[in-house]
Amino acid sequence: MKYNIDTKVDGVRSTVMQLPDWAGGAADMLPSSSGTLTDRLANISPQTLRIRGITATQESSKFRPEGVMGSNIYDEPLTLDPSKISNWARDTTPVEDEPDVTDWMVSAKAAVATMKARSNEYARAGSKMAVAAGDPFVPGVNNGQMAFVSERGSVVSDRGTANVKLATNQTAEVSVPGSTTIIRPNMLGWAAGTELLERQWTGTLMSMEELTNNPSSPIGFPNIAGESGPLFVGHSPSRRALVNRVSMGLQSDQNQNIKVNLRSPNNYTRTLNSFNIDVPKGKSSVSFRTLSLGVSPMVAEIQPENGTQTVLTDYSVAP
Repeated sequence: MKYNIDTKVDGVRSTVMQLPDWAGGAADMLPSSSGTLTDRLANISPQTLRIRGITATQESSKFRPEGVMGSNIYDEPLTLDPSKISNWARDTTPVEDEPDVTDWMVSAKAAVATMKARSNEYARAGSKMAVAAGDPFVPGVNNGQMAFVSERGSVVSDRGTANVKLATNQTAEVSVPGSTTIIRPNMLGWAAGTELLERQWTGTLMSMEELTNNPSSPIGFPNIAGESGPLFVGHSPSRRALVNRVSMGLQSDQNQNIKVNLRSPNNYTRTLNSFNIDVPKGKSSVSFRTLSLGVSPMVAEIQPENGTQTVLTDYSVAP
């Protein structure tokens, strides 16, 4: 099986994308000075990649999210609405009856249920998303690729940010309360911090272990207390072509503006092109074309607005 980059870098799991048969593997993703055919084809740049024909067509004005899954941990409602998940978590967490049960457990339970459900949907689409949520102070939050630095809620609140330690021993700063997308050359992730108390607070982590290519089943976008996270999917043509025609199905509970970043598959920090799409409430179909002298596989980062409930129903690339 061919991947865009090494599955491990310095012993740490990378975010990998399976490549089509016509594309080179990790060993071929060499610096441009190598002059390999694979590299020349993969070396799309912001100067050569163009986006044309962006349209969003409303198919229905009603928001009925399809294919939403549960966590398989709890018996939570199948919903993307954070207020419903929060109400369920409060109703099923005996804060007032058990002395060892405290308020932070309510928001943590809601975050765990939400993120595990999204992870299950991502797995159904063919790949793997690593998630974790809880109190970063004690017992800590770690998803295998990232971990919050253990700090009291009051410290995080005073500073306005939390620190996330990456498995590569790098660190990333996350706005709290808020969320931050974490992009490194070989890793794609997102982190959120919410519900700050004196000691405890709620931290949420999401990172990709293997990207799903051209998903055809619904995946909900993460939403933790109104903080909307992105989805990362592989943009994988079936053959080399100068033009890719992309169709993307979306469901949204409101009119919103969604941002798309197309990223290099051999260095995720390298943005090849970015654009925004005005998406209407309900069910819609988005289409656009990518044009380049050598279109290769790419990574699509799709980011909805905060406070929205959004589902990616499918993402297809032709040819």
